[in-house]
Amino acid sequence: MAAAAQTPPQTMKWASAISTQPSLEAAVQEVASQAISQLGEEPDLAMVFVSTAFASEYARLLPLLRQQIQTSPIVGCSGSGVIGMQPVQTPLEAEDQPALSLSLAVLPGVEVTPFHLTGEALPDLDSP
Repeated sequence: MAAAAQTPPQTMKWASAISTQPSLEAAVQEVASQAISQLGEEPDLAMVFVSTAFASEYARLLPLLRQQIQTSPIVGCSGSGVIGMQPVQTPLEAEDQPALSLSLAVLPGVEVTPFHLTGEALPDLDSP
């Protein structure tokens, strides 16, 4: 009896990019084009990390990203420090300056369910 041909298992793929452009539009364009080019296929998940320097523009971030990435869930957060990969594939940590990092993933067999969590829903920092 001949063995059935097996499909080789798909593997996870990741891509990451960071921008320190002072313009949110320019930063989104830069990270999206770099990460999409690295990944080479439609992502199953997008993770964005945005610096607090863009706090007044947070509401604009998701629509700008959706112009570049239509298919995958997008999750993310903000912080004073943002880490990502530069085009030369070396990490960069940008602190206390405009920065945007985008990581894209192909996750075969994984189901992603995004959710929204607000600061009010979190326990006090002094809580156990």
